[in-house]
Amino acid sequence: MYLTKPQFFYHITDENWGKKKKLVPRDNDHPNVCNRCEEEPNTPRICVCPTVAKCLSAVELSGNVRIYRTYRPCRAHYPRRVSDSRITKERWLFRPTVFVRVGSLSHWLIRIMADKMDGFCFGGYGIDLERQKTYYAWVCANLISLMDKDSCSSVKSGVSLV
Repeated sequence: MYLTKPQFFYHITDENWGKKKKLVPRDNDHPNVCNRCEEEPNTPRICVCPTVAKCLSAVELSGNVRIYRTYRPCRAHYPRRVSDSRITKERWLFRPTVFVRVGSLSHWLIRIMADKMDGFCFGGYGIDLERQKTYYAWVCANLISLMDKDSCSSVKSGVSLV
């Protein structure tokens, strides 16, 4: 598998892990793993993206979202057999990796995004890539302006939103 150049990567969750968390690669059958489609390989991994918008276009969350970034720049593996990785730029980490919390997005903002997306992974029937491309473009165009209107969302400076 090919590796990226060292850089920061992002991971989003609706769980509050505090300021720092060491994530461990997990396979698809682990009870804490979600947002993986049935056709994806069962490879233990941590899924990450190079920007927050890419993360948001990769998963469907409904509550408050916490944004975590790798503690240090690292190299990640290009995934295999993940059909939307060209859109999301999803990459995989195969080693336990420390992440730090760099921000949050309120449930209000996530609700607006979820209404726009209305689901793109249909339980094993594949992913609607054209729809996901449109959603990603919408996220990029609106993320920063929506955050400005939402007093409950906060992101540290230097975080790659789009």
